[in-house]
Amino acid sequence: SSGINAEWPLRPGWEVDLQGTYPVYLVAVHNRWDNYADRIGGAVVKVDNHVCGTIYYLPGMNVYPVNCNGHKGSKVRIEQPNNYLCLAEVQVFGSGGPGPLGRNIGTGSYAKLLSQNKYAHQS
Repeated sequence: SSGINAEWPLRPGWEVDLQGTYPVYLVAVHNRWDNYADRIGGAVVKVDNHVCGTIYYLPGMNVYPVNCNGHKGSKVRIEQPNNYLCLAEVQVFGSGGPGPLGRNIGTGSYAKLLSQNKYAHQS
């Protein structure tokens, strides 16, 4: 998905339904490149209700990899409790899905892009 802006203070979020339950290893959150890049700070990445991690804004960093350690789930959600949620793109990597193979960062094995051609929405 590309160019997401979700309203605040209603706990804005972005979510993708993986249309099945899969181990999720990595969520790559691509940030905006403009004056609003700092809005990513504090965003929380979840697989179902499991918190994978919180994003900490670093000036000049545009891709934030969040390790989900193979947690199994059917939905990946990013919530921003402190600000507007502004994203450029989100990629979800895991195993067992229909996506193309790629190297799985951290494990040395292969992972699939689970979020390709899946319905995503903002709330």
